[in-house]
Amino acid sequence: MALDTLRPTGKKQNNRKSGKQATKQLQKRTDAEARQAKYAALPHTQKLANAGAKEKAKLLKKASK
Repeated sequence: MALDTLRPTGKKQNNRKSGKQATKQLQKRTDAEARQAKYAALPHTQKLANAGAKEKAKLLKKASK
């Protein structure tokens, strides 16, 4: 880790990311957004069929409003 010579305290800089890490994070984010969009497009009945107990409760509560 390089020391920041401009800071009087000389703290380490840990905020640098490699290009590979940044592209990997971006890819994960785009995949997650695609999954979310795909789930949002599903009909309510299919969401209920695929959901677990907690998610079913949330969906039913949201539908009753």
